[in-house]
Amino acid sequence: MIRELGQFNLKTFNLVADSWGGLLALHIAKRLTQDGRYVRLSLLDAAPATIQSWSSYFQENLEIKLLSKYFPISYKDKQALLPLSWQDKLSYVLPPSSPQYAGIATALTTLATRLRSARSSILNTEKDVERMPYVKVLLLRPEGSSESDSCNLKRICSGKIVIHVGDSSDYGEFVSESATALQVNDHFLYDYPEAETPLYFVREKDDVYECKLLSQRVTKM
Repeated sequence: MIRELGQFNLKTFNLVADSWGGLLALHIAKRLTQDGRYVRLSLLDAAPATIQSWSSYFQENLEIKLLSKYFPISYKDKQALLPLSWQDKLSYVLPPSSPQYAGIATALTTLATRLRSARSSILNTEKDVERMPYVKVLLLRPEGSSESDSCNLKRICSGKIVIHVGDSSDYGEFVSESATALQVNDHFLYDYPEAETPLYFVREKDDVYECKLLSQRVTKM
């Protein structure tokens, strides 16, 4: 993907990501900035710290939650499953004598392994993403979030971080509401590759524009 993006005659890129896509967007931004490109990130409740929180919630009793998706498990059953190993949990919900046991056990074991691997990847994300000095971030969060909490993004992005809290606490409504789209649009970075002297445009608050030559080193965004 990075190689394909490099084929375009553009110096500026806008990346918009929601939910788990924030991890991918951060890594793409890192690669683009290393190539001398300018990046604007719009993260819809997609900071690594937020994703890690979701993952931690799911990771707790992951195996039981996974089995609950496919088998009717009562509260009493869940308590009985807690101390058991993964193989014993499988035997508890599906007798090994069942003709379907081997196939189902293999499939569920593969899925559980991949979920654990995904969890490990998320935990290492903040370690893997180097500090990106030329990335300005718009962090959009649902109603009830703190307008002063950057979700640890300042650790990896030394550029300006703008936080906007939406009017809906429901994630689906928050992502689809027009106010969210307007915030993203106002954050966009514009590039004019056909201009004789390429310019770098930043749209700021209250329709005030800052214009710099792309040949100049940008030290503050």
